[in-house]
Amino acid sequence: LVSMALCDLPKPALAMSEENPQEGNYDDEDEVMMEEEDLIAMQFTPDPYENQDKRELVLKGEFILNEIHVPNDQIEETMGLFCKIDFTPHQQDPSQYPFYNDLVGASEHCLNHPVEFKLTDIAQEARDYDSVSSNGMHSPAPKGFIFHQPHAGASLLANTIMAASPETTRVVSPHRVITRIFNIHEDPHNSSQEQQQIQAFRDAVYMFGRSSTSTMKNFYIREEPSTTTHLSSVRQAFPDSKWVFLYRDPNVVLSKTIEASHERRACGFKNRRNPLKGLQGYVQSKSSKNVVDLTDEQVCSAWLGLLLSSAQQEYERDAVSGRLVNYDNEMNSEDGVMAVLEFLGVSTTEQEGAMERINEQRQKKANGNSFEGPTAWDTVGSSTEEKFSEEVVNANAEYVQADMTEFKL
Repeated sequence: LVSMALCDLPKPALAMSEENPQEGNYDDEDEVMMEEEDLIAMQFTPDPYENQDKRELVLKGEFILNEIHVPNDQIEETMGLFCKIDFTPHQQDPSQYPFYNDLVGASEHCLNHPVEFKLTDIAQEARDYDSVSSNGMHSPAPKGFIFHQPHAGASLLANTIMAASPETTRVVSPHRVITRIFNIHEDPHNSSQEQQQIQAFRDAVYMFGRSSTSTMKNFYIREEPSTTTHLSSVRQAFPDSKWVFLYRDPNVVLSKTIEASHERRACGFKNRRNPLKGLQGYVQSKSSKNVVDLTDEQVCSAWLGLLLSSAQQEYERDAVSGRLVNYDNEMNSEDGVMAVLEFLGVSTTEQEGAMERINEQRQKKANGNSFEGPTAWDTVGSSTEEKFSEEVVNANAEYVQADMTEFKL
């Protein structure tokens, strides 16, 4: 917008020259530069914290972690961006602001005035600050993590968790910070890279969970689908936290994924160009094909299969802390939802009206993200008879459906 506007800037009517010395003490170029600076400044709202100590605002919990960047994939140099985020809309109705980025997008401060600190340094400073009880800050360890295939009820579960006890709960759902920590390129010369990623993850989670509200004690994180391939690392970081993995009829999931152009591009084109860690090995374990030679349906089905097999492997290592949740069998009934909530340690008696709020959320579903901001959710409605393309059915038979049969899911 700035670039377009600058193209239409009017030329100064008069500028200082030998012929017009009385008209000012700057030339044509200086005036254009001043107008450019003014125009750029107009794009931003005033910073209400301009004259305050930004580090102190982070430590006091006024600013929350929003974004990170990893310079040259050097995880130990990870920088965190912090800004003012209001969690109240998510507490009032998580279906209206289902994603963390919806809250970020609603914050003018996040859009215009984020501040940056080295993540490992500010996280340690925050821990030291929080250890002084009179400072009134704390960060509860996450009680549970939600991993999932797309379109398998993760939004529904996250929102029912929030609805059960909004005054005592925070749900981060989902967030690109976590994905960026685990999806940096592997450095064959850095034997400690995985442990550095795990520590960066701990630091990020700690900064997400900080609160000055003493009643905030239930902290949950809904991961992005691809993070499931790093489930073992998440478990290393938080071995005492519960986790669930939601899956669904693969033909439904793949059809919905292929129909959504941005999702099709993410799992299809991007995975052919730069395969998710483990995807090439997974494909070759099923056939002699290479990822680059697969159709969109095939590579997306393989991706779904990789997520499922990653969760299954972790479940086989520890069935006490984890649970595989079939959307069709468990998330479509009140008893099923209640069983999953109970497994994750969610109380339905802590706050009055919990069941009413939970059932209200169960009657809503996501319409997806909107560039215009958070979107209202429609009443649930689904066809009882769905037809799937031959390409979807055949791809699943080769990849994710084969795993479901093997795992007896």
